[in-house]
Amino acid sequence: MKITIKLLATLLLAIVIIFAVQNMALVEVRFMVWSFETNRVLVIVGPFILGALFGPMVYRAFKRR
Repeated sequence: MKITIKLLATLLLAIVIIFAVQNMALVEVRFMVWSFETNRVLVIVGPFILGALFGPMVYRAFKRR
């Protein structure tokens, strides 16, 4: 079971990386009063990495209850 999860995680990571590399254009990000330009790769991969880091923490926090 663990090998299946690791395989699926690796496959998902590969798909995200391929998708991000194909989208290298600059985009404007606006949030409330802030606005800045950045690579689309950062907009795609940034939330993915944050979700991968914080997702297990949130899961563990709610699992204890």
